Amino acid sequence: MPIGHTEGSIVPRRRLAAPRARRAQAAALLAALLGLAATAAAQEPAAPPEPALGSTSASPAAPSAPPAPAGAPPAPAGGALVPVPQGYYLPPPSLPPWANPRTIQYEEGDPIPRGYALRTRPDRTLLGAGLLTFGVPYAISFTVAGIATLADEDFDEFGPLFIPFVGPMIGTATMDVEGAGLFWLAMDSVLQVSGLLLYAASFAHEEVYLERQFSVSPRGPEHAASRWPAISIGPSSAELRWRF
Repeated sequence: MPIGHTEGSIVPRRRLAAPRARRAQAAALLAALLGLAATAAAQEPAAPPEPALGSTSASPAAPSAPPAPAGAPPAPAGGALVPVPQGYYLPPPSLPPWANPRTIQYEEGDPIPRGYALRTRPDRTLLGAGLLTFGVPYAISFTVAGIATLADEDFDEFGPLFIPFVGPMIGTATMDVEGAGLFWLAMDSVLQVSGLLLYAASFAHEEVYLERQFSVSPRGPEHAASRWPAISIGPSSAELRWRF
């Protein structure tokens, strides 16, 4: 059968439609990508414009906090630092009585705790030695003179022993003693005079110590010691309280 002449292309129409479909899909994908990029660019904040050179309209910087004074304690956690006025005396912490003794020995150069002050007093070692050196021999002389003068006729002989310091030396003449008696009376007088010298030396060599300047109550102010007793009288009873 003869084939007649046909006009147009002999390629089927399905093959011509495939490239057109691919181009349409690529255009749609490109449009979607461009839309996403525009949305992301719109969400980013715009950077502030840089000031021009020589411009004086820039906003001033925020003032900084003043520096802390030298020696100031660090600010407590969660709170602001409260400045302490000059010359303000902070009260001592509440500690048990044994932690705040009334007096503390002080050596030159030692720090002075808060609430204590320097005081002076006679040297307690010399003071005690002087009182002991004088007191023992004088007590013996006084006792002997008291026993011996129970009889009125012996007062003229043993009466000088009541006189401190020089009494035993006077007694050597009134009692007319010799040997051991004279030695012990002389020693008695020397010891009494030595005690007087040690007592005077304790005031010449004073020692420095620290004294507490605040009161300490072991049981609180309501149970503090009282100088006067408290008396309460009821209709059927009476009560006496004295805290010391």
